[in-house]
Amino acid sequence: MGRSKTPINKRKLRGNPGKRDLPVETEVDSAPMRCPIGLSKPEKKYWHIWAPSLIAAGKLTILTVPSLVTLIQMKVRLDEVNRFIRENNNSLLQESIFIDGSGAQHSTFRESAYSKLSRDLTTAVHRLQKSWGLTADSAIGVFKPRPKKSAEEQFLE
Repeated sequence: MGRSKTPINKRKLRGNPGKRDLPVETEVDSAPMRCPIGLSKPEKKYWHIWAPSLIAAGKLTILTVPSLVTLIQMKVRLDEVNRFIRENNNSLLQESIFIDGSGAQHSTFRESAYSKLSRDLTTAVHRLQKSWGLTADSAIGVFKPRPKKSAEEQFLE
C-alpha cells in the first residue's frame, strides 16, 4: 500500500529539498449529504452512518462518491451472505462418511460456496474500509471524537 501522499500545502511548509516542481492541486466540491439515487434501504442506512463523518473529514467529494457506494453495496452483500449462513447453518458441507479400521465413523467436510463468498467479501470490505479510514487502525489522525457536551449545552440546543 505504501505511504499516503502528503498534501501540497504541507510540502510547501516543510520545504522542497528536491527542487522539483510541485503539482497543482485542484479543489473539488464536497459531496452532498443526500443519498445517491438508486440505493436500497439497507444501503441508505450505511450511507447515513458513514457519509456525514467522511464529509466532515473532507474525504468524501463528488469524485469519491462512487467508491463509497461500491463499499456500501459490498457491505450489504456481505450482511446478506452472513445472514443466509446463520439462518441455514450452511458454512460447511459434508463430503463423505467413512468407517476406519477400528469401526469409528469419520466425516470429511468442505467449505460451502457461501462461506467462501463471505470470506472473500470480508477481505474486500475490510480493504476498502481501511482505504477510507473506517477501521480503528486507519482512523488515527483522520477522525477524533467530539467532546461531550454538558447538560446545559444540550438543553440550549
